[in-house]
Amino acid sequence: MEKTFTRDHENIEWSIGYAFHLADDLRSLPRVLLVGDSICNAYQPVVRDLLEGRINVSYWVSSYCVTSPNYLRLLALYLEEAPYDVVHFNNGLHSLETPTEDWIPALEKVLRLIREKQPKARIVWTTSTPLTDPAKTAKCRELNEAGRAVIERLGGIAVDDLFSLLDPLDRASNWSDVYHHRPATVRLEAEQVARATLAAANLRPAPRPALAARLAAHDCEIYGIVHWGLNTFTDREWGYGDEDPTLLNPDAFDADQIVGACKAGGLAGLIVVAKHHDGFCLWPTKTTPHNITKTPFWREEGTGKREQGRGNGERGRDYVKEMEQACRRAGLKFGVYVSPWDRNNADYATPAYVETYHEQVRELLCGDYGEVFEMWFDGANGGDGWYGGAREKRKIPDGYYRFDELFGTVRRLQPSVCIFNESDGADFRWPGNEAGWLSPDSRATIRSYAVHKADYMSYCNAGDADGVVFHPCEADFPLRRGWFYHDKDKGLTKKGIELLLRYLSAVGNGGTMNIGIAPDKHGRLDDEDVRALAEFGELRRQLFSTPVEKGPFNVVVLEEDVFQGELADGWSLSANGRDWACGTSVGTKRIRLLPDATDTAPLAEEVSLVCSSALPGVTPRVSLRLYRADPALLKALASSARTDDDTETARWMTAAGFGAL
Repeated sequence: MEKTFTRDHENIEWSIGYAFHLADDLRSLPRVLLVGDSICNAYQPVVRDLLEGRINVSYWVSSYCVTSPNYLRLLALYLEEAPYDVVHFNNGLHSLETPTEDWIPALEKVLRLIREKQPKARIVWTTSTPLTDPAKTAKCRELNEAGRAVIERLGGIAVDDLFSLLDPLDRASNWSDVYHHRPATVRLEAEQVARATLAAANLRPAPRPALAARLAAHDCEIYGIVHWGLNTFTDREWGYGDEDPTLLNPDAFDADQIVGACKAGGLAGLIVVAKHHDGFCLWPTKTTPHNITKTPFWREEGTGKREQGRGNGERGRDYVKEMEQACRRAGLKFGVYVSPWDRNNADYATPAYVETYHEQVRELLCGDYGEVFEMWFDGANGGDGWYGGAREKRKIPDGYYRFDELFGTVRRLQPSVCIFNESDGADFRWPGNEAGWLSPDSRATIRSYAVHKADYMSYCNAGDADGVVFHPCEADFPLRRGWFYHDKDKGLTKKGIELLLRYLSAVGNGGTMNIGIAPDKHGRLDDEDVRALAEFGELRRQLFSTPVEKGPFNVVVLEEDVFQGELADGWSLSANGRDWACGTSVGTKRIRLLPDATDTAPLAEEVSLVCSSALPGVTPRVSLRLYRADPALLKALASSARTDDDTETARWMTAAGFGAL
């Protein structure tokens, strides 16, 4: 719920504008009043995005400084609108031509007014000091320090100066341009506002509704992403964009065989690559002629027969539809990936292509392919390509794909969908590798990608305890050496024990596991891959086949109720008078294997689990399950060496500085 108090006018007339949808489930959320021109005008969309679903927000856009009598008169009216849990304001000194000492008593009057009208509210004040005028800057810093003392004396929280967050180039710019027109700067400052507001409300970032529902179902921690297309027939990982569609000519395509092997491996869903970077669309799209209707595969009669929709009655095989139907028959969830980068399209790197790309996504989500559980957007984009015959290198600017807008479209068409992408509006993030490894204490909460994109690789795997976005890792890696099938990779398929090791690292460290599935030129999954998936499914079943309520155990599973965010900041498990396992984060799941010594094995009836949170008065809700696994299996896992066999794609993205979203 949002209530926006519009900008006050010089004649003291004011209006209240409503921009909200009333929902019963929001009435119980903490109520927050955000006050100030910058917070409400420049940062409002970003703050709203970062705090979505966590607070009930009202905004007052004020053009007055705290020294103005009008400020007090209007603030008093807004403070009487409703009881607030947090009042956060940032009317700083930058708006004054000449900062003077009378600002301090004015600030104190504001604070006492808030305390009088809202005695139970936490008060947060964000300072802001211009850095362009040395004399004014020095005076503002002096007054801000005095203001900080006033805030803290009255029980409030003072947040670090917003302008101190700016980089040197921004500091040398005109402050108003920086504040209101630089997207990265707005994100940086809005993240500061969101973090302080969450802390004041004693909250942590929580999952978005679709992700919360998926986590509550506990049925989708392992899934796959299927790469099959022209690259399969050209023996490439990344097509250039000039490939001949007639190459797509499998002699035994069998979607049920592919999906069945994945189900045997315990996969709960499949994300189908509908378009890779080569721009070739594996469904009969209307957006480009470079699609499946130009292939021998389309002209064959098949189980995915459907109308082309051009009014000429032509029918053919739709790869995406056949995979979707096979998933439904097997009881697996169905998702799609449409590459943003398109090395075939002549319009790529122009606004026209973005419209085409958005339409491609709409085609796949409009209902013809049923419910979609996950939509994948990656960070590989911009570079050399065919581009309609230009054969050149193209770069794209930040924000080129308009992902914020596109994510809104995706969620409107598919309300239950989860989104994979690094940007703040997504549900899952890339962990910085394509080998399946997560940090033992990896957290779902993370700092804003839009703000800290340049440093993404340094924090993306572990996350941040004071992050502002709930954005868990999705550990994606290929079953074979590469994402697409290559004859040369025969014998290099990851064995069942290797997959189980990655499961423990991914799911067992708070993330999800996404296995790359690569059908061959025949249109089937190779026997070697089928065996590996079946082995993995059986080994995972064995690991958890014997739950323990009494007696010795050697497998520990912790799960936190994360629907109010990740609240646990430390945990330890003891039994038989000694500590057996500990960590900082719990999150969606932590799996720990214990040393298997029969004479000193921990006993379930002796177990004590202690969890703590850094939030005052908060006790994390953590469940504990214990199992007794075959010691031989644990020994096999212990002897399986971890291999950092990252993909060419991951190495390219890392070397390129990762992404231009």
